[in-house]
Amino acid sequence: MIEISEVKRLKDECGLSFREISNRTGLARKTVSKWYYSKDYPEYSRQKETSPKKDLIIPYLKLWINEDIKHIKKGQRKKIRPASTMWHQLKELGIKVSESTVRTYTRELKPKEAFIPLDYEPGIDMQVDWGEIKIAFSENRFMKVYLFVASLPFSNARFVYPYFKNDWLCFADGHKRAFDFFGGIPKRITYDNLSSAVKKVLSGINREEQDRMLYLKSFYGFETNYCAVAKGNEKGSVESSVGFFKRRFLGSHQEFKDFDCLKEHLANACITQLDTKHYRKKSQTIFDLLTQEQEKLSPLPEQEFESSLILSLKSNKSSMISYDGVSYSIPSDYCQKELSVKVRAFDLIFVNAKNEEIARHKRSHKALATEVYNFRHYLPVLLKKSRAFDKARCIKQSDFPKSFWDYLNGLQKHQKNGNREMVRILMLEKDYRLKDIFFAMDWGIEHKTFSYDSLKLTLKEMSKEMRPVELVRKKYPKITEHDFNLSKYDELLGVS
Repeated sequence: MIEISEVKRLKDECGLSFREISNRTGLARKTVSKWYYSKDYPEYSRQKETSPKKDLIIPYLKLWINEDIKHIKKGQRKKIRPASTMWHQLKELGIKVSESTVRTYTRELKPKEAFIPLDYEPGIDMQVDWGEIKIAFSENRFMKVYLFVASLPFSNARFVYPYFKNDWLCFADGHKRAFDFFGGIPKRITYDNLSSAVKKVLSGINREEQDRMLYLKSFYGFETNYCAVAKGNEKGSVESSVGFFKRRFLGSHQEFKDFDCLKEHLANACITQLDTKHYRKKSQTIFDLLTQEQEKLSPLPEQEFESSLILSLKSNKSSMISYDGVSYSIPSDYCQKELSVKVRAFDLIFVNAKNEEIARHKRSHKALATEVYNFRHYLPVLLKKSRAFDKARCIKQSDFPKSFWDYLNGLQKHQKNGNREMVRILMLEKDYRLKDIFFAMDWGIEHKTFSYDSLKLTLKEMSKEMRPVELVRKKYPKITEHDFNLSKYDELLGVS
């Protein structure tokens, strides 16, 4: 670029005319003259460019942004339109414009807010929030999973746990698990206006809390702090943590076998992030800072917090009780009877009129399984209706090993009523462990002995010799589907 000093040098030292300087530099003659006589460095005043497309879309963007501001004031943050939604709406109106252009203009039009950097003391504050994500499970099953996320702003230690729902049971359970993970209880917990905690929003930051929230506070001994309406940034540590776990550990390409695998994956993620460096205190890991913070946290109570919901539900003629879209089996003796059900975050406990526990199931979700069985509940009925045994859902959906089905085939070939014999064998579980029964089946298959009496005799001999499966398998070769070597077990039983 030609400098003003060069123009003056060509005029004063070389004696060139303004037109000659113009021809040599490519500048207009008037510009050369203006530069030469100017005492200050000249400034260009760029003419404002007109953009018909911008003039067309700005009124719409202003209208939508003003509507979003009203939603924010009402605490309806989920109704806010992102720039991508505005772009699609413009396309529906027949206005052709790129998404990047819409993003640029919305950034310019949205009101700006200044934020104050905060510095937290150890053990003072914990922040809690819910996140949502769609997770893929095996067999092309998808479901919305709720993530309970907690963070300690001082150390930046983060905890996440998945749940089927974001109700009170899961909310309380998440606190218990977070305190266990962090190794103590902070003096204060910051929330936004969660319905699980807040009954009514009062003026300013005052809140009328739910009765159960008051109980949770008094049990663990912490104070509560609520963000102003539509001010989720006041708990920025946990807000960023929700996105962190989604991006880092729950990519769209991931698929999980079941919900337990998802739990295990996120538990490992919580531990993994402890080894990373703190984003500001680069010389220390999050684990180092958490260790310092634990000294300031209050100790965990000796008694475990109990969060449950008691319901009265009636079973159907299939000995099933439905809850939240999933049916659970109960003992056939309680078919079509009213029972009390204690619902917890991850299990259901069924209680009879005498307040005795008769069944317990892990909670499922209708996207994963609509029916949950325990084959033991149906054995008394199957003993009477043995022809239905190998077709019963409670048997087909049980996670039995291959040896079970091989032994059942052998019973059906060698016994008059093989199905009934198998029911009797399974009922031996009241005296023997199920894994020992399956081990005895392996031995029976190897020696082609298919009967209830022979299998029971094998179990008795195993019990007499006090040789449980674990000890036998430590000493002798492990049984696999393709390699059955039980000669040593013959010696144990005294069989030649």
